[in-house]
Amino acid sequence: MGYDVLFGLLFGILIIILWNRLIIQRQVNEWYTGKRNSFWLIISFAIIIYGILTYDLAWPPVASCSIGAYLGYGLSLSSIQYHLKLSLLNSISQKLIISLSSLVFVIFITIMIPVFKYNQNIFHLNLMLKYLLIIWIIYEVVPRLQIYYNTVYFLPKK
Repeated sequence: MGYDVLFGLLFGILIIILWNRLIIQRQVNEWYTGKRNSFWLIISFAIIIYGILTYDLAWPPVASCSIGAYLGYGLSLSSIQYHLKLSLLNSISQKLIISLSSLVFVIFITIMIPVFKYNQNIFHLNLMLKYLLIIWIIYEVVPRLQIYYNTVYFLPKK
């Protein structure tokens, strides 16, 4: 077994052990109530450590996608808790219809946002922005569309 596989396995076990700790669960729950400094510190720390460890290597596109996804998630933290409570109110058929239409919307947006490959810096910045927008749309725009669908199509007419 290579060192990278062994290190990845140990790191994964460490993450699982830490995740199950009460202090970590409390900290994560605070992200949704407005106390997000630890989220941004963790993301910043992870990006800096990754940059230091791979400073002489080419930056892989998946790193840019991950950074964009984390940034989009961080920007959406304030509304995630609110929208999760709303999604519990729907029936199974309503959830299915709303989920499928939301999936089609996200796929459409993903296809419509181009990736420019002029040079490496623009390419990676573009990937970060694309995934930031995709995640932000998933957690901000799609739930608002779900609320709209609920009010227009599923609530009884007076």
